[in-house]
Amino acid sequence: MQVHSIPILRLAKAEDRDNILPLMLLFKKELPLYKDLPTEEEYILKTIDTYISKINNIDTTVIVSLLDNIIVGIIVGTASRLPFNSQIQAAETIWYVVPEYRNTEIGLALYKAFEYWAINKVKASVLHTGAPVGSKLNKIFEKQGYSLLEEVYFKTVSQEA
Repeated sequence: MQVHSIPILRLAKAEDRDNILPLMLLFKKELPLYKDLPTEEEYILKTIDTYISKINNIDTTVIVSLLDNIIVGIIVGTASRLPFNSQIQAAETIWYVVPEYRNTEIGLALYKAFEYWAINKVKASVLHTGAPVGSKLNKIFEKQGYSLLEEVYFKTVSQEA
């Protein structure tokens, strides 16, 4: 008899940083715009440390999904005031699930945890999220009540001396 583990969601801890690093490396490798840029693991770790140190349920959250004590997914949410009033907006800043777990409930569970944080902890009026070109996330977002507002364009600029 095979026993299947149940994914666990929890706030990230400082000691998770080294286990989050492989996800961030995979995330970078999968994004066409970023994959050819240099990879500096020490700066990835600093970014992870910065997000984790800011977890306060007010302007930052970092939630990880564990399966058999291995981190297989992460979502980072950040919040800020809207530019034209006192209302708050929350954004999904990083959302990544390792490829072999993408057709499971893990990704949506992470996103629902972000939404819960944004709506109930931050009291956000507006939620932002994004989908990589070619993904099927737009269908999921539309099903969850999101509307496409704008598209984001990127350009990699050479910083050669």
